[in-house]
Order: sequence, then structure tokens, then C-alpha cells
Amino acid sequence: MTLRFAHRGGLDGGAPPNTRAAFVDAVARGCDVESDVRLSLDGDPVLVHDAIRGVVVPRLWRTSWLRRCGVVPLAEVFDVLGSRELSLDVKEPAAVAQVLAALPPDRSRVWLVHSSLDVLARIRSLDGSVRLVHEAPVRRIDPASHARDLTARGIDAQNTHWSDWSPALRTAAAEAGVLAFGSIANTAADLETAATKGLDAIYSDHLELMLAAFP
Repeated sequence: MTLRFAHRGGLDGGAPPNTRAAFVDAVARGCDVESDVRLSLDGDPVLVHDAIRGVVVPRLWRTSWLRRCGVVPLAEVFDVLGSRELSLDVKEPAAVAQVLAALPPDRSRVWLVHSSLDVLARIRSLDGSVRLVHEAPVRRIDPASHARDLTARGIDAQNTHWSDWSPALRTAAAEAGVLAFGSIANTAADLETAATKGLDAIYSDHLELMLAAFP
């Protein structure tokens, strides 16, 4: 079964993206959840994808203010998730310790994503149970050896644009025991094509289209 990650909680549910209401809607519709995690001024990990009222860096604001803007502290999102899974793009490598501390004891449904293998290796050295995802375009990896390198480093999945997953790349990942994540597909045609690639996870802003392509 393919994991279906609602990017920012999705855009087609009527709730502002990347808010508790969006996450609740995504879970109710049978989707997993994706967000970025950053630190507030108080040093709390919070789920902020891009800008808040035009300001990109949540470190300028306290958690209480961010909460009033609809931002969800990481520690509180697990009350919403139920049995669904959570993909987190770790935007601040220096926040790794705080992020890990905010996770529940069972980390098997949490996927931490980063583009740096060194950052992912540091996370793995601190926690052996959280899932790790390396995010990289095909042009920046060696398709013949990358999946084996991820396995050697204890990294569970590779996130690459859905259209770049060729049969050869998918086979190499499967043979190395690395899961194939595809981002981001947002049209019906793209999602239908992505569904033919045998991906283990897909990311989309449009949940109705994603659910139709990946029932």
C-alpha cells in the first residue's frame, strides 16, 4: 500500500494549509500528513511550512503567538494523527535534538526528511527507530549506487520527484531495501502516471485527486 502524504495538510479541504484543521481533514479523508518542522522563539518544534503573515522564520515569534495563527506544535500533532503517518522536513538541522524529544515513544510512523546525508546520519546516531528519508533530485545522485549507500547509512527511503522514478531506479531501490517516495504530484494526469511507477509513498496538495489515483 502506498503512503499518501497530504502536503501541508492539503489545499482542497477548505482549511488553511498547514493548520490543525487541515491535518484533521487530511486524516479524516484517509491520508497521511506532511509538514516542515522549525523552531519557535521559545525553542519549540512547530509545524510551519513557509510564511506566516509574510514572515518566513518562526524563530521571531513565540509558540503562543504561532498557535493563535493556527500553527501546530509538533508535540500536539500526534493527537490528530491517529494511526496515520507523519513526514517531517527538518528545516533546521540544529533543531534535531528538540524534534526527537517531541516525538512519541513509538517513532515507527514518523519520517524525518533532509537533503543532507550527514544530517540524516547524525539523526540516526541519536535515534535508531525513527524513519529517515533522503530528499534529492536524480541529477544529484548516482542511480547505480545511491540506494546501496542509503542502506549502508541506515536511511529508509529516497524522496525524488515522482516523474524521475524510472524502472531502473525503482528496481535499484527495491533491491537495496530502500523505499521509493515521489513528490509532488498535483494534477490528475500526473497522479495517474505516478500510480504506475510502484512508489511506496506519494505527496500531493490535492487529496481528492491523490485518493482517486491511489485508492
